Amino acid sequence: MSNTPRQAHRLLAALDVLLEERNVTRAARRLHLSQPAVSGALSQLRELFGDPLLVRVGRDLVLTPRAAELMPLARDALASVDRLFGGPGVFDPQRLRRQFRIAVSDAAGQLLLPAVMRRLLVEAPEVTLRVSSAPHEVPTPLLGSGALDLAVAHYEDIPPDLRASMLYENRLVAVARARHPMLRGRLTMRQFVSLPQVVVFPHSTSTEDELRRAFGAAGAPFRLVASVQPLGAAVAMVAATDAIALVSEPVARFHAKALPLQVLELPRGLRLPKVPVRAVWHERSQHDAGCAWLRKLLREEGSRNGAGRAAARPAGDSVEFAG
Repeated sequence: MSNTPRQAHRLLAALDVLLEERNVTRAARRLHLSQPAVSGALSQLRELFGDPLLVRVGRDLVLTPRAAELMPLARDALASVDRLFGGPGVFDPQRLRRQFRIAVSDAAGQLLLPAVMRRLLVEAPEVTLRVSSAPHEVPTPLLGSGALDLAVAHYEDIPPDLRASMLYENRLVAVARARHPMLRGRLTMRQFVSLPQVVVFPHSTSTEDELRRAFGAAGAPFRLVASVQPLGAAVAMVAATDAIALVSEPVARFHAKALPLQVLELPRGLRLPKVPVRAVWHERSQHDAGCAWLRKLLREEGSRNGAGRAAARPAGDSVEFAG
């Protein structure tokens, strides 16, 4: 394959970036190499593995099944080599050239990502975030395969082979349109149970149970007009109708700056649990220095911007769940 450890490391780095980018030009840019040099590395890798690795389908290059198997193995191997020869305390985000693939909920993205991007541009200028929408359920297969490095959302049930750390937790408030005919800066329980509801999906189980109890105690039917996953769509619907919705307080105030909304305290007697937002990752990423640095950055920004208590300890990851 190669006759020196340095050459082997360079070839391993080329494999990792090529499989992630699926584009020789972009891979060359990230590796700070010429395009012919990266094309040569790809030829070496194809010969080494006896597989084309990247094949053209239309105008795109796609991974072969063998390349899909190699992708998480290459990333793990590269991280292991870096740890082995780097030694403790040498991680420098300024020198990090990497893409992180994260899935983030609407609410967490609005609260965290602007601050995270500000820091990345200064602290890790060669890092790129690939951000997708966090699914309702924890994306265990994507985290396990390496297709995702991290998922950030309101996740309650964490599978045993994953780890999680709470970034922040927020209390819920109600939002209604600014010129609502029934509401003038105050919300009573009678008003609350009489209004149509837009539910931002998913609520926690404990929140749903408490809402059902409140409506049942008032003898009122639960008037659900929409169950909506995109947060921006939910608050826009509320701003245009007489429906109300429950959202976390920082998110409510964020949207009230751009939409004709009023933010209302919950009525007395309606005690809803705070909404925790957690970062979730696979055990395979636990000792990856880059992933650990990103998790630390998210916890720090969660404690500053989440308007709630972040469960972060001074050193290492603040892990709530571990398999």
